[in-house]
Amino acid sequence: MLLTGRHSDYRDWVNQIVQRAGDMDDPLTAYFMARTVAVAAEPVVSPDTAAGWAELAVADEEKGWYLHCAGLSHLRAGNYEKALERFQQSATTTW
Repeated sequence: MLLTGRHSDYRDWVNQIVQRAGDMDDPLTAYFMARTVAVAAEPVVSPDTAAGWAELAVADEEKGWYLHCAGLSHLRAGNYEKALERFQQSATTTW
């Protein structure tokens, strides 16, 4: 949707899936949600919320893609030191 310029549709879709997901307690769901919202230039949810979702996934297991998503989420939230830390950790894992 973002690539085709349908930003309003993307925002509506993200809001729908956030409501459906409810309380984020599943690490895989948290990862997918954080990744989904991290790709937009304009945040649909709070960047700190997305970083929290990504960290929930990392707390479960330090997979490379979880760490990379956490880095991106922290970057979007302005947490530059934490972003760099997570990107560096991601680079040392086996994907």
